[in-house]
Amino acid sequence: MSVNSKIYNTYRQFGFLYITKGFFKRLIAPIVKMTTFYILVIEDHIPTSNTEEIKVLDSNNVDAFLNSGFELSKHLKRQLVSFLPKNSIAVLVIRDGQVAAWGFIQQSGLSKYAGYDYDIPNSFHLLKNLFVEPAFRGQSIGKLINEARINCIPEKSYPTGFVIPSNKFALRNLEMYGFRKQVFVKDYLWFNTYHNRVLKVLGKIDIANKVITGFKNE
Repeated sequence: MSVNSKIYNTYRQFGFLYITKGFFKRLIAPIVKMTTFYILVIEDHIPTSNTEEIKVLDSNNVDAFLNSGFELSKHLKRQLVSFLPKNSIAVLVIRDGQVAAWGFIQQSGLSKYAGYDYDIPNSFHLLKNLFVEPAFRGQSIGKLINEARINCIPEKSYPTGFVIPSNKFALRNLEMYGFRKQVFVKDYLWFNTYHNRVLKVLGKIDIANKVITGFKNE
């Protein structure tokens, strides 16, 4: 994908103001980087069955899938090899004999975000890295991936997502499936070393407090 295509896709998803803010942030990045995002959680999770289009991969079956003859992008291969050994599973949509989209769920361990490590609390499962191939966009496949990822998470566990405020589409999508904003995070990273972080509880106190335990003290 060309640089112009990436800029155009970013503009379509987030708008001109987001691009302008991003440019300004890059200018001041050597001094301070500011990151804001919501942490959303489904409070009462009950999974259902997935459709036949859904393929779930983990470290036990990924090698067989890689050798099955599907034509995979380098981007997807790299993510499968990188993420699956790290307590993660991949959820793929197979349509017309092709991998149309994918997303990951990290079930435990450390997740890198905004320059620091987030230690996923027990029973929380973090949704990560959703991608829809350009040829399949506009078919609501992103929603299908989110639904499938949620259904892969066991009952009495907490589907969890990190979303920046400007990504209104992702926020609406997750809230449609029962996610609720639990914590708002504003983080300043000074000189790429020192964090100044503000956490605001938005949802249920008991769930929000569990979410907050995942932040390491740098």
